[in-house]
Formats: sequence, C-alpha cells, structure tokens
Amino acid sequence: MGRILDFSRDRHAETRMLLPWYDSGALEPDELQAVEAHLAACAECRAELAAERRLEAEVADLPLDVDAGWAAMRALIEAAPPRHAPFASAGRRAK
Repeated sequence: MGRILDFSRDRHAETRMLLPWYDSGALEPDELQAVEAHLAACAECRAELAAERRLEAEVADLPLDVDAGWAAMRALIEAAPPRHAPFASAGRRAK
C-alpha cells in the first residue's frame, strides 16, 4: 500500500533553515548536534554555510547611514504618483 501522508523529515531543508543560527551560535544543543551531523555528510550545506559566511563578512564592512536611507525612501514616496481615494462606503452618499 502506498503512503498517503509523508511524515518523513527533510533533514536537508531543516539544516539549511538553521544555518544562520548555527553560524551565530544561537542553536539549542540538540539542534547544534543535528546540524553538525548533517554538515559532516552534506557538501551542499557546507557550501551554503561558506557562502553565508562570505556574505556576512562583506556586509559587515558596509557603512550604515540611516539618515540617507530614510531620505531616499522619502524621495521615492514623494515622487510616486498620487493614489486614488478609496470609494465611499456603501452607507454614505457622496455630495
């Protein structure tokens, strides 16, 4: 008889989702053990972890200019075409 529901766990997907927390040292001991066991056997997840670490190193050196970010967002909002007013509610009549 075939399986109707698949209750198997996808350790590969679970590990990939936990990699950022693994890298930051924020996993619970049981999660840490499971991720390390998977990494030992999975070259693809080890490569993903290495890519995340490279990205983290590149981003860490970027300057953080909050004022410039808000100013750019404000300029985009102000440059956007005006939105139409919502329709009057069914109970109100426009005069």
